[in-house]
Amino acid sequence: MCSFSKTNQQIMQNDLLVSLQVDNLNKHVDLQKKIDLVITSALLRVNLLMEIPKQMHLDP
Repeated sequence: MCSFSKTNQQIMQNDLLVSLQVDNLNKHVDLQKKIDLVITSALLRVNLLMEIPKQMHLDP
């Protein structure tokens, strides 16, 4: 189960990083950059979430 919490921690770090980057972009609005960032972070989140079932199978 420890790998589950590690994955969860990666997701939370990713979300924090994205919110900081979006805040930064808000100062000089570039909508396309914001959209790209949100899509990229969503894909990363999905990839991390897909790891959870795999790791749960591996964990005794």
